[in-house]
Amino acid sequence: MGDAKDQVREQAQNLALKLMDQTAPPMYIWDRLAAGFKHKNYRSREGVCLCLLATLNNYGAESLVLSKLVPHLCNLFGDSNSQVRDAAILAIVEIYRHVGEKVRADLNKRGIPSASCYLPLLQHTIVYGCSVSLLQYLHQQRIVSVMACSS
Repeated sequence: MGDAKDQVREQAQNLALKLMDQTAPPMYIWDRLAAGFKHKNYRSREGVCLCLLATLNNYGAESLVLSKLVPHLCNLFGDSNSQVRDAAILAIVEIYRHVGEKVRADLNKRGIPSASCYLPLLQHTIVYGCSVSLLQYLHQQRIVSVMACSS
Protein backbone atom coordinates (compact mmCIF):
# COMPACT_ATOMS: atom_id res chain seq x y z
CA MET A 1 0.00 0.00 0.00
CA GLY A 2 3.00 2.27 0.19
CA ASP A 3 4.23 1.98 -3.38
CA ALA A 4 4.90 5.12 -5.38
CA LYS A 5 2.56 3.98 -8.16
CA ASP A 6 -1.18 4.51 -7.74
CA GLN A 7 -2.02 1.33 -9.60
CA VAL A 8 0.09 -0.82 -7.28
CA ARG A 9 -1.49 0.77 -4.19
CA GLU A 10 -4.96 0.19 -5.63
CA GLN A 11 -4.18 -3.45 -6.36
CA ALA A 12 -2.85 -3.93 -2.81
CA GLN A 13 -6.14 -2.57 -1.44
CA ASN A 14 -8.12 -4.80 -3.80
CA LEU A 15 -6.14 -7.81 -2.58
CA ALA A 16 -6.92 -6.99 1.05
CA LEU A 17 -10.62 -6.67 0.22
CA LYS A 18 -10.54 -9.92 -1.74
CA LEU A 19 -8.94 -11.68 1.25
CA MET A 20 -11.80 -10.41 3.41
CA ASP A 21 -14.28 -11.75 0.91
CA GLN A 22 -12.74 -15.15 0.24
CA THR A 23 -10.46 -16.24 3.07
CA ALA A 24 -11.13 -14.60 6.44
CA PRO A 25 -13.54 -12.20 8.15
CA PRO A 26 -12.73 -8.50 7.76
CA MET A 27 -11.68 -8.03 11.39
CA TYR A 28 -9.22 -10.91 11.16
CA ILE A 29 -7.56 -9.17 8.21
CA TRP A 30 -7.69 -5.81 10.01
CA ASP A 31 -5.94 -7.25 13.04
CA ARG A 32 -2.99 -7.72 10.68
CA LEU A 33 -3.42 -4.53 8.65
CA ALA A 34 -3.60 -2.27 11.71
CA ALA A 35 0.20 -2.21 11.95
CA GLY A 36 0.11 -0.13 8.77
CA PHE A 37 -1.29 2.82 10.71
CA LYS A 38 2.19 3.18 12.26
CA HIS A 39 4.25 2.43 9.16
CA LYS A 40 7.16 4.78 8.43
CA ASN A 41 6.01 5.29 4.82
CA TYR A 42 3.29 7.95 4.67
CA ARG A 43 1.68 6.30 1.65
CA SER A 44 1.26 3.11 3.66
CA ARG A 45 -0.46 5.02 6.48
CA GLU A 46 -2.69 6.80 3.97
CA GLY A 47 -3.41 3.54 2.13
CA VAL A 48 -4.49 1.78 5.30
CA CYS A 49 -6.97 4.60 6.02
CA LEU A 50 -8.35 4.39 2.50
CA CYS A 51 -8.58 0.61 2.78
CA LEU A 52 -10.62 1.07 5.96
CA LEU A 53 -12.99 3.32 3.99
CA ALA A 54 -13.39 0.62 1.36
CA THR A 55 -13.90 -2.05 4.01
CA LEU A 56 -16.66 -0.04 5.66
CA ASN A 57 -18.36 0.56 2.33
CA ASN A 58 -18.13 -3.10 1.30
CA TYR A 59 -18.80 -4.89 4.60
CA GLY A 60 -20.33 -2.32 6.94
CA ALA A 61 -19.36 -1.32 10.47
CA GLU A 62 -20.76 -4.48 12.06
CA SER A 63 -17.99 -6.55 10.45
CA LEU A 64 -15.31 -4.61 12.35
CA VAL A 65 -14.46 -3.84 15.96
CA LEU A 66 -14.15 -0.11 15.39
CA SER A 67 -13.04 0.60 18.95
CA LYS A 68 -9.75 -1.13 18.03
CA LEU A 69 -9.25 1.00 14.92
CA VAL A 70 -10.40 4.46 16.02
CA PRO A 71 -7.35 5.05 18.29
CA HIS A 72 -5.05 4.56 15.30
CA LEU A 73 -7.03 7.11 13.31
CA CYS A 74 -6.91 9.55 16.22
CA ASN A 75 -3.13 9.28 16.25
CA LEU A 76 -3.05 10.05 12.53
CA PHE A 77 -4.96 13.33 13.03
CA GLY A 78 -1.59 14.75 14.08
CA ASP A 79 0.47 13.10 11.33
CA SER A 80 3.19 15.20 9.71
CA ASN A 81 1.78 14.44 6.24
CA SER A 82 -1.40 16.22 5.18
CA GLN A 83 -2.52 13.35 2.93
CA VAL A 84 -2.44 11.00 5.92
CA ARG A 85 -4.36 13.49 8.07
CA ASP A 86 -6.98 13.89 5.35
CA ALA A 87 -7.33 10.13 4.92
CA ALA A 88 -7.73 9.67 8.68
CA ILE A 89 -10.45 12.32 8.78
CA LEU A 90 -12.23 10.70 5.84
CA ALA A 91 -12.08 7.36 7.65
CA ILE A 92 -13.59 8.89 10.80
CA VAL A 93 -16.24 10.53 8.63
CA GLU A 94 -17.12 7.15 7.17
CA ILE A 95 -17.21 5.54 10.61
CA TYR A 96 -19.51 8.36 11.76
CA ARG A 97 -21.76 7.74 8.77
CA HIS A 98 -22.06 4.09 9.83
CA VAL A 99 -22.34 4.34 13.62
CA GLY A 100 -23.36 7.94 14.33
CA GLU A 101 -22.89 9.60 17.70
CA LYS A 102 -20.92 6.68 19.15
CA VAL A 103 -17.85 7.90 17.34
CA ARG A 104 -18.19 11.41 18.80
CA ALA A 105 -18.24 9.97 22.30
CA ASP A 106 -15.21 7.85 21.51
CA LEU A 107 -13.30 10.83 20.09
CA ASN A 108 -14.17 13.00 23.08
CA LYS A 109 -13.14 10.20 25.43
CA ARG A 110 -9.78 10.11 23.68
CA GLY A 111 -9.34 13.87 24.12
CA ILE A 112 -9.63 14.92 20.50
CA PRO A 113 -10.63 18.59 20.94
CA SER A 114 -11.60 19.34 17.36
CA ALA A 115 -14.13 16.49 17.32
CA SER A 116 -16.79 18.71 18.84
CA CYS A 117 -16.27 21.27 16.06
CA TYR A 118 -16.08 19.25 12.87
CA LEU A 119 -18.58 16.52 13.69
CA PRO A 120 -21.55 18.93 13.73
CA LEU A 121 -20.47 19.99 10.23
CA LEU A 122 -20.32 16.32 9.35
CA GLN A 123 -23.82 15.76 10.74
CA HIS A 124 -25.08 18.62 8.60
CA THR A 125 -23.29 17.17 5.58
CA ILE A 126 -24.86 13.75 6.04
CA VAL A 127 -28.33 15.00 6.94
CA TYR A 128 -28.57 17.23 3.90
CA GLY A 129 -27.14 14.63 1.53
CA CYS A 130 -23.90 16.36 0.62
CA SER A 131 -21.03 14.12 -0.30
CA VAL A 132 -18.11 13.30 1.95
CA SER A 133 -15.97 15.06 -0.64
CA LEU A 134 -17.44 18.32 0.70
CA LEU A 135 -15.85 17.67 4.07
CA GLN A 136 -12.61 16.73 2.35
CA TYR A 137 -12.71 19.98 0.41
CA LEU A 138 -13.40 21.98 3.57
CA HIS A 139 -10.51 20.29 5.32
CA GLN A 140 -8.15 20.90 2.38
CA GLN A 141 -9.17 24.55 2.37
CA ARG A 142 -8.42 24.61 6.12
CA ILE A 143 -12.01 25.66 6.89
CA VAL A 144 -12.48 22.75 9.26
CA SER A 145 -9.16 23.43 10.97
CA VAL A 146 -10.06 27.10 11.38
CA MET A 147 -13.38 26.14 12.94
CA ALA A 148 -11.60 23.76 15.30
CA CYS A 149 -9.13 26.44 16.38
CA SER A 150 -11.79 29.08 16.93
CA SER A 151 -13.65 27.14 19.62
